[in-house]
Amino acid sequence: MLIDTGQTAFDMRQIENRRFMFSPQSGELILGRQYKGSQLYASHAEEHGKSGAKAPYDSFIRGWVGAGRQYPHGVIHFAPNVESANVEQFERAFSTLEMFRENGAEGQTVIRGFGNTWEQPLSNIIPDQERSDRVSEVFYIQLSNHTTQRDGKSGVWLDLPATAEQVRAAMGQIGVTQDNPWDYFISGFSSPEGRHLAIPYDLALASGVNELNFLAARLEKLDAYEIGTLNAALQQKNTELRTISRIIDYPDNLDYYVNLPDIHTVAALGDYYLNRSGMVDMPDEWKPAIDTAALGKHIAGLEQGAFTEYGYIVKSGDQWRQVYEGQIIPEEYRVLSFPPPQVERDEASRPQREQTAPASQPVIPIVLTGRNNAERMKEITDRLEAGIQALFESEQYKNYLTAMSKFHNYSFNNTLLIAMQKPDASLVAGYNKWKDEFERHVKRGERAIKILAPAPYKVRRQVEKLDASGRPIPGPDGKPLTEEQEVTVPAFKVVSVFDVSQTEGREIPDIAVDELTGSVERYQDFFTALERTSPVPIAFENIESEAHGYYHLEEKRIAIDEGMSELQNLKTAIHEIAHATLHAIDKDATPEELADRPDRRTREVQALYPCFYNVDFLYYFP
Repeated sequence: MLIDTGQTAFDMRQIENRRFMFSPQSGELILGRQYKGSQLYASHAEEHGKSGAKAPYDSFIRGWVGAGRQYPHGVIHFAPNVESANVEQFERAFSTLEMFRENGAEGQTVIRGFGNTWEQPLSNIIPDQERSDRVSEVFYIQLSNHTTQRDGKSGVWLDLPATAEQVRAAMGQIGVTQDNPWDYFISGFSSPEGRHLAIPYDLALASGVNELNFLAARLEKLDAYEIGTLNAALQQKNTELRTISRIIDYPDNLDYYVNLPDIHTVAALGDYYLNRSGMVDMPDEWKPAIDTAALGKHIAGLEQGAFTEYGYIVKSGDQWRQVYEGQIIPEEYRVLSFPPPQVERDEASRPQREQTAPASQPVIPIVLTGRNNAERMKEITDRLEAGIQALFESEQYKNYLTAMSKFHNYSFNNTLLIAMQKPDASLVAGYNKWKDEFERHVKRGERAIKILAPAPYKVRRQVEKLDASGRPIPGPDGKPLTEEQEVTVPAFKVVSVFDVSQTEGREIPDIAVDELTGSVERYQDFFTALERTSPVPIAFENIESEAHGYYHLEEKRIAIDEGMSELQNLKTAIHEIAHATLHAIDKDATPEELADRPDRRTREVQALYPCFYNVDFLYYFP
């Protein structure tokens, strides 16, 4: 049975166990005879030949479809399986699912052999149509919880662009709050019917919510031609649009590409240049003698164009403008945030009781379920994206600054990973390093801290030969010449380390610092200089709390605890002078003037920075 899905509708739920073939290119659906027992009535190739379909056999996606007792909502089974790494087949299969969705398939319809998940409901791939609180959606992402939805088969679909409230509500539905913000991951990506985006599925899943939200806002105003050009650029073999941040800049570079959406072959390209472009000046009676396929092939090689599902695309010659790539996401698009509990007091206005060092905290493990290094890397980078956002929008920034002062030889990512899993860590090393270099052993039952380690590897690849100016050297056929070279591919892997508190054995020097001790050369001159630069008076007094000092907002003065070392006195003075300089309040100020005052978290970070980045006080934190 041959169905033209562009002209004829049908109900997928009325099909009972039929083989299918579908060509997204032509919209032709071939339903084979029912499959009974172990007897095959005909092969797919035979069914294609007998159907009278116009599209070539290789353009069809194949499988099984139907509904029955075991699958009351139906099942769509791709055979052979469609891997997400095969972009062309994956796009065809996705279009096939969209076609079935338009013809009766439901959110609970079972999908087999699609992507990296063997079996999943259709709603995991294409969100249900009945959703409320829509923003003008550009695409959708599915959010899942690492601890309760590890397989990614379930979760909550979120339309992007979205508001912070909508993101917070979606996170709440999967059990992610400000207490466990790193437990989420992106498990699905889809785009609306009629406005498909060819962003690679794995690239979307490896991105962050804020980054994708900004991308959606940037793409929202593009018209159909501009989206089609973007899709064509994404499908180029050596596309420059390899990252989300690069794609974010596409709306500022609409003239960077020229796309001919109706050109898909060299012959069509040759015909376009010969008869439609106005670029070939010759008598019309000569044109029939021109081999358009040869002309198109020559032109495509000369201008290094590419044929894609969305047309023929070539660079215009304009310079790419880098606007947002490599920059921080603008605040109005950072929708992933978890506000900290409200504190009904300004701790800078009165003496602070410093917390005593707690007992060693257990590791909060990052549980990785990936079957290989690539999957584990994706999981841990998902946690990093959530952790970074949570860190700077909560009270955890002090833990991070403390960790950074201890692990100054570690990267930002690894420092954050350590702080997320064991905030009180002070010295970490691998299992063997503890044993071989420190003569210490990891205690029984201790859980590892996961961080990233370089794992580059070398491969031999065919690369384009370049001339002295760095441009590709064309061959006789117009295509760039290639040569085999050994290249080093940068990569990372997940490794396990342990904190010193998780080990036992030979003693090592105590690296913890509670209060600064020691004298300072020319202390009096130094302290006098601080008094002169301070905007308010400094005095010593007996502070009953455990605070080393405080800045009094109303009385405009700084108090430093008596009986401390010279080094501690100087550090405390610097810290409180920073508060007095940055955060003094005019009691007669209007509400509008006070509105611009930084919040308490910002004020504390601002006051901490002079202490953290003064070399003399690098390892101390109040």
